[in-house]
Amino acid sequence: MPGFYFTLNFNNKLLSNVHCKTALNIFFIFLTAAVFTACQEDIVITDHSGYDSARYLWESDTIAGQFFYDGVFIDTNKMFFLTISALYEYNGTAYIRHYMPYLFGGYSISGIDENNIYIGGSDVTGYSQSIAALKKWNGAGFEHFTLADTSDKSPYFHSVYSRAHNEHWLSSINGKVYKFDGSNFTRFSFDTSYWYIDPFMEDEFGNVYFSSKIYEGSPMVTNTKAELHKYNGTNWQTVYSEEFAGGYGGTFFTGNIGRQIYCTLDDELRFFNGTAFTIFAKGEHFFFIDAGFAGSSPSNIFISGFSLIDHNDYLFNYNGVKWSKEFIENEDFQNFTVFYASEKLAYALSYDYTKDRSIVLKGVRK
Repeated sequence: MPGFYFTLNFNNKLLSNVHCKTALNIFFIFLTAAVFTACQEDIVITDHSGYDSARYLWESDTIAGQFFYDGVFIDTNKMFFLTISALYEYNGTAYIRHYMPYLFGGYSISGIDENNIYIGGSDVTGYSQSIAALKKWNGAGFEHFTLADTSDKSPYFHSVYSRAHNEHWLSSINGKVYKFDGSNFTRFSFDTSYWYIDPFMEDEFGNVYFSSKIYEGSPMVTNTKAELHKYNGTNWQTVYSEEFAGGYGGTFFTGNIGRQIYCTLDDELRFFNGTAFTIFAKGEHFFFIDAGFAGSSPSNIFISGFSLIDHNDYLFNYNGVKWSKEFIENEDFQNFTVFYASEKLAYALSYDYTKDRSIVLKGVRK
């Protein structure tokens, strides 16, 4: 099999005593700057006893010179990680780099098994121009799929969700969702101002959803309209809609915990009951960050958060009763993307912008 091999074993020790981070990521600052600046000096907190000790033991691999956007877990000896120009395959010992064909850029990843890994992104067709494209890693090489509809081009696929071999869901900007059956794309069009920020989700009944947001106001966000959409077998229905004033709606992100749908909203974690989101838990003096949000059940939730006490990013765990601080960003690593979580095992990603390196975290339940 072609590719570069990086042999980086997990270091089998608990990570701790790390340095403070100098800044929030740019996206979070933009959406919450007004709120955070207004209230930062007024927060006086003396009770720091609300957290349990870490429930997982953490090990790490560090991969220099790469920015892993996301990962797909197949098993402990088979994982895949995405960069803009390459797919990395972890075989339990080494990270194998598979370069994607030139002028394709990867943006999103999903997978069914080790021979069916799907990558949403774009092909560059001209100067500053691109068209949405999909690639499949089949275990030996890449298969390529492009949109045949040239009358209404999408510049790239923002997210991809591989539900079955003949059912893949993709979203693009400008209000488009596509269903791919392995050969052909079917397009569904919505409001062109939609921005698909979240991946597709499933509820406990097997229904597929996606959420959208529209930001209004310039240069600062003055209003956000968030919606949740459900596929009924032939088309999409909007099953939830809410407007938020100011940057508050910028912290609205949805995702699956098990096969149930939750959202974050500032310091609240909310559960979707079929018609609306109701509060499930609140953060202990921290804001939620969109980068990390996953869980195997309502009693085992991982989420990335920004502490209002020491202004660091942490990976938190919620057991249905209390939060634990699982991992603080290491040196200049910022935010956490949890790409797999079970009751006994968890994997997450982070990135060090100053030293251009990614970290892959493995957590084992104590």
